[in-house]
Amino acid sequence: MLGQCKEIHEIGRRNLPDWTPKKILNLNLESGGIGSSKLLEFGTTTHMDYRGSGPPMVNVIPLELKMRITKVYTRGGDKGETSLVGGARIPKDNPRIEAYGTVDELNSILGLVRAFDPPSRIDEIGAKIQNDLFNVGTDLATPAEKRWEGMYRVGDVDVQRLEAWIDELNADLEPLREFILPGGGACGAFLHQARTVCRRAERRVMTLMGSVDDVDDGSLRYLNRLSDFLFVAARWSAREQGAPETFWKQPNAQD
Repeated sequence: MLGQCKEIHEIGRRNLPDWTPKKILNLNLESGGIGSSKLLEFGTTTHMDYRGSGPPMVNVIPLELKMRITKVYTRGGDKGETSLVGGARIPKDNPRIEAYGTVDELNSILGLVRAFDPPSRIDEIGAKIQNDLFNVGTDLATPAEKRWEGMYRVGDVDVQRLEAWIDELNADLEPLREFILPGGGACGAFLHQARTVCRRAERRVMTLMGSVDDVDDGSLRYLNRLSDFLFVAARWSAREQGAPETFWKQPNAQD
């Protein structure tokens, strides 16, 4: 997410030499934000070490080359602002930051799921979803005027893939006769936690959509379907790992 690579602001087309790939990565290196100790390395033979102290500058490098950042703090956010894709500075409690920050939180919980030895199918799907969530976060962090040609935006294909996974896992489960309490072993419990954070991310995106007009419903639909997947995945994981599920007891059914 952007918090891990604050200097990445825009991908687009530029008038470059013939040898340069059409897709390029622009790095907005803020004055004082990058010193001689910060090395951005691209691929195996090309690197850049910016030592300047003047006004902001833009460096263009091929998108296909690998980037490595060796210094993670820039002090640019010490006064409560952060950069969007494209370089615009906004407060960290802005609805846009709340939206993609909550998506990042969700992604971190999926990392916990995968760290707690889930069934192999959940681990495999979880890795793909984590990548999807990076795409969701990038979309939410990119104002309309800063989007680039060919920018990937989560949409119908991704939602349909989630639906296929839901159908695949749900086919192995008994019909649900009653509401269940979050749990079902460590993996199941983390999946339920991910589900609830996913619903919060969905609400944050709704809030963002109510305040700006450059967010379409692709991310919203993805998060809505993802929460359904996470519920089914939690139940399926409990079944695969032999962890019992606890049913909700209505007040008149208490022991």
